[in-house]
Amino acid sequence: MTGTVDFTVLLVASGAVVLGAVAGAVGVFAVLRRESLLGDVLAHATLPGICIGYLIAQDKSLLALLAGGLATALVAGLLHRLITRVTPLKEDTSLGITLSLFYGLGIVLLTRIQGLSYGTQAGLKTFLFGSAVTMLPEDVAAIGTLGIIAAILLSLIYKELKLLLFDAQFASTLGYPTRFLDFTLTMLLGLVIVTGLRLAGIVLMVAAVIIPAVAARQWSDRLNRVILLAATIGAVSGVTGSVVSAAVPWMKTGPSIVIVASLVFLASFAFSPRRGVVALWLRKRRMQRAIEEDHLLRDLYLVAESKRAIAVDASFVELLGRRGMSPGQLRRVIRRLTARGLIVESPFGVRLTEAGMERARRIVARHRLWETYLSRELGLPEDHLHRDAEEMEHAMDEQLTELLKHELGHPERDPHGKIIPGEPQ
Repeated sequence: MTGTVDFTVLLVASGAVVLGAVAGAVGVFAVLRRESLLGDVLAHATLPGICIGYLIAQDKSLLALLAGGLATALVAGLLHRLITRVTPLKEDTSLGITLSLFYGLGIVLLTRIQGLSYGTQAGLKTFLFGSAVTMLPEDVAAIGTLGIIAAILLSLIYKELKLLLFDAQFASTLGYPTRFLDFTLTMLLGLVIVTGLRLAGIVLMVAAVIIPAVAARQWSDRLNRVILLAATIGAVSGVTGSVVSAAVPWMKTGPSIVIVASLVFLASFAFSPRRGVVALWLRKRRMQRAIEEDHLLRDLYLVAESKRAIAVDASFVELLGRRGMSPGQLRRVIRRLTARGLIVESPFGVRLTEAGMERARRIVARHRLWETYLSRELGLPEDHLHRDAEEMEHAMDEQLTELLKHELGHPERDPHGKIIPGEPQ
């Protein structure tokens, strides 16, 4: 019994690895072309083809069922593209119409088949949700064969698909058959979906195509790396889902694979170094802290400027009134700047160090240069300058500051008549 179970698990895991890898790789192109919903349409459009294949073969011949499913999936893809080209309907409307039409037709045919007296039609419903436990070695062989075909097709037209993905109009001007490439990509997507019907089913197969691609996109901007990552995530999700399904009797294989892939996506969405929620929050927090520090340095500079001194002590109460910070927030900013040697505290308040004065001078110069630019070039009134300049001063680097200074003719004063700080003598 154990040997039988182990063999079944190995059989399912083998098919899931191949399916997951190919589905993840092809799914990248669907995701980057914003055609994720097309996969959903193609998956549901396989149902009438499966039913037609059964009616022709009068038996559950896997080859006939998959061939029928692929045929109707391609017809649905072509119909969708035809609708968007010859009618004013938008793409989402076309996808909705196509999905409803083909899936409705499939349900009608499936209901009709249930009433027939010939053949063994009882297992057709397994294509809706998949049934890995009933897979045979020939099913895995079919998955492997179709997966290899899809991988070969993808590798043969990879460069053309890459160009189509990033600039379809440029590809057309170079003479590439963009419509044929569109059809080939649709065929690849349909082939992958048909390959996984026996394992994951119509309902979940589109998730196996899209989720690994979306998860991989969080980690890289390079197409070849995204494809490799998506294939890896798909393969790992496939084998892990198969093992989980074998260990937990009430867990189906298809849902297990999708759940594992979804967990990988959630982890990628949260923790990827560039697009992850945590990384974005940390960058936003660092930017907010930098802005708070710049504001305090500029306030200290303005206090010294108003008192016609190089650096003077500004009291805690005076600083609170200038920026509107809470006492706790102001104390935290003071501690950070003190630790970096930009300000010093005394019994009378806070003052800039030499290094702090240099940084504050640059911040004030950027602010007043941008105010000058907004006033001269855009004609903004004086009461609108400060807010816009305060937002821009944190984004300007030294190169942009020098370019702006040159474009404005090295002005000495801003629109309010205040001196624009220059380089220290």
